[in-house]
Amino acid sequence: MRANPWFGPLWILTFLVSICLDLLLSNMIHVHALFIVPVVLASYASGRYWGYALSLGLPMAHGYLMHRAGAPVSLPQLCMGMTMHILTLSLLAELVYRVTQQKKELLIQKAALAKSLEDANDSIKILRGMLPICSGCKNIREGNGYWKKIEDYLQVHSELEFSHGICPDCVEKLYPEFAGVVLRRKADKQPEP
Repeated sequence: MRANPWFGPLWILTFLVSICLDLLLSNMIHVHALFIVPVVLASYASGRYWGYALSLGLPMAHGYLMHRAGAPVSLPQLCMGMTMHILTLSLLAELVYRVTQQKKELLIQKAALAKSLEDANDSIKILRGMLPICSGCKNIREGNGYWKKIEDYLQVHSELEFSHGICPDCVEKLYPEFAGVVLRRKADKQPEP
């Protein structure tokens, strides 16, 4: 995904506004909530690079301003505080970035599953409702009142294909003179259980 070219200047402006607010509030906000929001937004909208850039830049600028203002902390304490803020904000940036990436992947998978389901639904034809069928010849009455062979009706209204055979009852009824021979051959070909 290509980043919006306006995000870079936006994050730099956010950085400057956060530092100015931090300077104006002069350590009134502990844990630097002013730094958390820009890091989260940058990681979410622009990815890992801008999240890490703000995670590193905001605490360093804050430490530099504190040192220049003559804050009553030693340089090692100031460096330790900046390091802790950088690590915490970097971890937050990474977590937000990973969650955002997983969300994007899940949305892509969801779209693929929806497409797959749509394709499956398109390929399934289901007959529903009452089907008027002749009790004698088994022809089916269509909506226009004409009667159609069941095979023809089902081929039109579903994706079935038919192959014909003859059951043992019909062999005996329709071809009694051949029934004994045909049924014996079929019985000989049947595998034993």
